[in-house]
Amino acid sequence: MSDTIVELRQLSEDEQERAEAYYREKRQHDEASALGRAWREGFILSYAKRMAAERNALIEEMLKNGSTEEDINKVKAAFEEHDAAFAREAYAKSEFKQKLLEKYRAENECE
Repeated sequence: MSDTIVELRQLSEDEQERAEAYYREKRQHDEASALGRAWREGFILSYAKRMAAERNALIEEMLKNGSTEEDINKVKAAFEEHDAAFAREAYAKSEFKQKLLEKYRAENECE
C-alpha cells in the first residue's frame, strides 16, 4: 500500500513538472512570436516612410523641373501600385499590416 502512495506522489510530481515545462515553453514561444510580429510591423512602417520620402522627393524634383501634372500623377500611380504589390506579396495575410501601409500613405499624401 505504501508503495502505491509513493508511486502516486511520484506521478503527480512528474505531471506537475511536465505542466510547468509546457507552460514555460509556451511562454517563450509567445514572447518570440510577439517580438517577430513587432519587428515585421516596424519593418513595414519603416519601408512605408522610406517610400513616401522617395515619392515626395521625386515629385518635388519634377515640380522644380516643370513636369506636367499628368506626369506627376503617373509617378503617384506607380508608387501606389508598388505599395499595393508590396503589401500583397509580403504581408497579404495580415490585414493589420496592410492597414498600416494604407494609413501611412493617406496621412502623408503628397499634395
